[in-house]
Amino acid sequence: MNKKTISSWIRQARYRANKRNIYSDLQISDVQEIVESFDGKCAYCSETTNCQKSEADTLDHPFPLSDDTPNVPANVLPICKKMKATKKNHDLAWLFATGAIERDTYLRLVKFILSRRGGDTMKKHIKTITGIQDE
Repeated sequence: MNKKTISSWIRQARYRANKRNIYSDLQISDVQEIVESFDGKCAYCSETTNCQKSEADTLDHPFPLSDDTPNVPANVLPICKKMKATKKNHDLAWLFATGAIERDTYLRLVKFILSRRGGDTMKKHIKTITGIQDE
């Protein structure tokens, strides 16, 4: 995935976040690092046989901005067009619940999301949407 594609996607994501008044803190360098950490492969299907093509063509918010999720590095993954079409505007938990991704992939991605810059913000959002409360 080239820098021009990444830059265009970030610009669109910033616009959508701003339109919804959602926190946005996403830089090109953050996204390039994320794409590199997946070796340019789709985060959802690169380790499964569900997809014929595991190269990432685009980027995705595993928790959509339409759910008022922050536009932060922790909420960005490289994906292929097939998985983008499957996921549509659903979240990562929906992909797992429908069997589109396996349990191990789901857990690996949640750990990845929480470990990135903005992971604390994502943790708060996930707790809010699931109703999980700290003990």
